[in-house]
Amino acid sequence: MNGYSIVSLISLCCYLLMFTTFLAARKSQRIVRSFLVLLAFMILWSWGSLFMRTEQFPSPYFWHQVSIFGLLMLPAGYYSFFGDFVGVYNTRRRLFWRIVFLALFVVNYFTEFMIPLPEITHQGSNVIFQYHYTNWIYLVFFLMLLVAGDIAWMVMAKRKKDPQIMVTLRPLILGICILFLGHFLSTIPFFLGVPMDIVSGVLNAMFFIYALYKKQIFRVTMLISKENCYLISLFFGILLLSNVGLSLQRWLSISYHLEPHEILVIVGIGMILLTIVLYFLLNSFLNNFFLQDEQMQSSALADYSSQVTQLLRVREVFETLNTLVQNTLKNWSVIGFCLGQDQMIRMAYSSNPLDAFDLHLDKEHPLVLYLNEVKTISRWEDFKKTSLYRGVWENEKQIFASMRVQFVAPLFSENHLIGILFFNSTQDQKPLQKDIAFLQSILAVTSVALNNAQKYERAYMEARMDEDTGVYNRKYFHELLEEKYNEYKDSSLALAIANLDDFRLYNQLYGQKEGDLVLRVVAHLLKTAVADQGYVARIAGKEFGVILPGYDILSAKTLMEKVLEQLQSKDGLMPFVGHVTFSAGVCASPYLAGSCRELLSNTEMAVSGVKRSGKNGVQMYSEEIRTRMTTKAGHHSQYDMYASTIYALTAAIDAKDHYTFSHSQNVAYYAKSLAHEMHLSEELENMVYEAGLLHDIGKIGISEYILNKPGRLNSEEYEEMKRHVENAVDIIRHLPAMEYVVPAVISHHERYDGTGYPRRLKGEDIPLLGRILCVVDSFDAMISKRSYKKAMSVYEALQILDEQAGRQFDPHCVDAFIRMIQESRLQIRYSNQDTERE
Repeated sequence: MNGYSIVSLISLCCYLLMFTTFLAARKSQRIVRSFLVLLAFMILWSWGSLFMRTEQFPSPYFWHQVSIFGLLMLPAGYYSFFGDFVGVYNTRRRLFWRIVFLALFVVNYFTEFMIPLPEITHQGSNVIFQYHYTNWIYLVFFLMLLVAGDIAWMVMAKRKKDPQIMVTLRPLILGICILFLGHFLSTIPFFLGVPMDIVSGVLNAMFFIYALYKKQIFRVTMLISKENCYLISLFFGILLLSNVGLSLQRWLSISYHLEPHEILVIVGIGMILLTIVLYFLLNSFLNNFFLQDEQMQSSALADYSSQVTQLLRVREVFETLNTLVQNTLKNWSVIGFCLGQDQMIRMAYSSNPLDAFDLHLDKEHPLVLYLNEVKTISRWEDFKKTSLYRGVWENEKQIFASMRVQFVAPLFSENHLIGILFFNSTQDQKPLQKDIAFLQSILAVTSVALNNAQKYERAYMEARMDEDTGVYNRKYFHELLEEKYNEYKDSSLALAIANLDDFRLYNQLYGQKEGDLVLRVVAHLLKTAVADQGYVARIAGKEFGVILPGYDILSAKTLMEKVLEQLQSKDGLMPFVGHVTFSAGVCASPYLAGSCRELLSNTEMAVSGVKRSGKNGVQMYSEEIRTRMTTKAGHHSQYDMYASTIYALTAAIDAKDHYTFSHSQNVAYYAKSLAHEMHLSEELENMVYEAGLLHDIGKIGISEYILNKPGRLNSEEYEEMKRHVENAVDIIRHLPAMEYVVPAVISHHERYDGTGYPRRLKGEDIPLLGRILCVVDSFDAMISKRSYKKAMSVYEALQILDEQAGRQFDPHCVDAFIRMIQESRLQIRYSNQDTERE
C-alpha cells in the first residue's frame, strides 16, 4: 500500500464512521436521510479510489468507475442536502440535477472525454496512478458551478425570510469551497497523482458534521459509541494487514524458518493486538476531540456550582447563569427577575442591554400564582393555556411577547419565591428534552446563590444607609459620587448640597427629638423630589448631598428651589414646630468641574456663598449663570463680623512672629488681584482675600523657637511646622460663617504634582483658591528677608515661579501672576519683618 492509498483508506474510514453514526440518528428527518445519501456517494468515491489504488479484484479500472460515479453524483447530493438544511423542498429541481449528473457519468463511461482512465505505472512495489485530463474536465466544473449558483439562489431566497440562516450555513459554505479547491488542484500537473480531491472531501464532510451538530440534528456522543470504534478499528486493521500480510509471511519464513501454521498464529495474534491498539487510539482521539454532551454538561454544572456560590451580587449570579446557558445550549439566553425589599419581583438582569422592561409582579400576580403551583420549569405555552393567563394585563402580555419567552422557571428559598427565570432563544430554537432536564438541574444551585446574594446586598445596603433618615450615608455617598462621575464624565452630572441653617440653635430651642424629625422631613422631601433619577445622602450631621445624573446645573437648581419652597410652605403641614431653611449649592460637570474632587469642592463653595450672603437660598457655582437668574439680594461678606476676633488672633501671633501679620496682608492683596486677573467672580475674589488673611492663623499654636529659628529645621521641627495648616482650620471652624475659606486655607501648601501637604492633592483636585494662595504665598515669602535667608529680587522670584509651574504651582495661575507684574498692573509689597518660616 503506497502513501496515497493510505489517504484513501483514512477517508473511507472517516466516511464509514459518519455513516454508521447517522444510521443511529433520527432517520425520519429529511436532512438526515439526505446526508446519508451524500455520505453514500462519498463512500463510493473513497472506496473505489482505495480499491483502485490497491488493485483489488476485479480490476483497478472497475473501481475507477465506481469512484467516478460517487464523485459525479455528489453535486446532486449536495443540492438535496442544502435544500433540506434550509427547508426548501423543490422536487423537480432535485430530480433534474440527478438526471444531469447521472447522464454525465454515462457519457464519460463510454467516451472518457472528461475524466479518462488513470495511467498505471509500477515502480518496484509502488503503484502510481496518474490522470491526464483534457479541457473537457472543465465542463464538469461548469456544471458544478451551476449547481452552486442554484444552491446560492435557494439560500438567498430563504435568507429574506430568515436573516440568521447564513450563520448556520457558514461551515457548509466553507466545506464546499474546500472541496471545490481540492478538485481543481487535482487537475493541475503539479499535483499529478496526488489525491487532493479525496483529502478535500474528508475535510468537507467534517464541516458538514459540525453544521449538523450545531443544528442539533444529532448528538456527538453517537460518534464515540463502542460499536463505531470497534467497527472502524477492525476494518482499518484488516486493510493494513491485507497489504502487509504477504511481506510479513515472507519475512517470518526466511528470517525465522517458521512453518505456515506458526505464521498463521502469529498473524492472528498480531491482528487482534492491532485491532485493540487501533480501538484505544481511535476511542482516545474521539473522546479528546469531542466531549460527550453528558460529560460536558456535568462538568459545566460542577464549574457553575463552585463559581456561583461564591458570588455576592444578584446581577453577577444572573450573568454567570446566562454564560452557562449560552455555552451549553448555544443560542439561548436568560432574563432574570428578583424579589426586592418591597416584596415586588422586578427585572434584575438581561443579556440585552436595551431591555428595560417596566414590569413588576406582586405575590398575587397570575404568573407568580402559577409558578407557586407548578414549582418547576414550564413551557410558556403551557402557562398561556391556563385560566390564570387570562388575568394578565394586556400591556404585560405585550411585554412578555417582546421578551420571546419560551420557558419560565421559579427560584425558591425555603418554599418562598425569590426569583423568576425566563429562557428565550435568539433563533427560535427548540431545546431537546435533555436540555430541559439540564435547565431543571441548575435551578436549585441558582436558588441558593440568589438567596445568598440577596442577603448580602441587603446587608451591604444597610451598611450604606443612614438609619436616622433612610437615605445613603456619607461613606457610600463618596463611593457613589466617584462612580457616577466616571460614568457621566462625557455627558452631565449635577451635585447639590443642602446645609440646614442654624440647626444647632434649633436643637437647643426645641430639643434633639424635634431636630431628628427635621432631618427626616428634609430627607423625605429630597427623596420625593429626586425619585429614581438621583441619589440622596446625609453627608454630615445637618447636611445632605444630592447626586443627579444627567441633570444640568439649571435643572438641579430648580429642583433644590422647589424642595426649599416645600420646606417653608405654610400649607405643607410640616410636623416640626420651628422655622427651618437650608442653604444649598449646586455645581455640574464637566463644564464647571474637571474632576470629582473639584465638583464636590465647588459645590461646597457655593453653599458657603449662600451662608455668607444671608442663608436660606440656592446658589449655582457659576457666577456667569447665577447673575442671569433672579436671586436674593443682600449677599455680603461675614468677615466684618469676626474682624476683631481675627485681628486679636493675628496680634497674638505677631507677638511670637512679627512677620505673619504683614505677610498675611500681602498675600490677601496678591490673591485678590490674581483672582481678578483670572476673571473670577467678585464673590470669589472676596473669598480668596479673606482666606489670605486667615491662611497662617494656625501658627499661633507653633512653638516660638521653631518660628524664629535662624537655621534649617530638622525633620521633627518641620513636621510640627506643617501642623499650622490643620491648626488654622480648627480655629476657623469656630467661626461658623467663615467656613467657606476652609478649602482654600487647608490647601495652600498642596503642590500641583501631588507632593504637598496635608492631603497630597494633585493638579485640579486642589481647590482653585488654594492654588492661587500657593502662588502668591510663595512669591511674598521669596521676596522677603527671613531669619534663615536673604530676600530675592522680584525677577528671581518670578523665574522660580515659572520653573516650578506644573510641579509646585498651577501653570495658569503662574502665567496670570507673571503677566500682571510684567505689565505693571500689580503693586509689589515688601515687608521689613524677617522671621516667618514656610
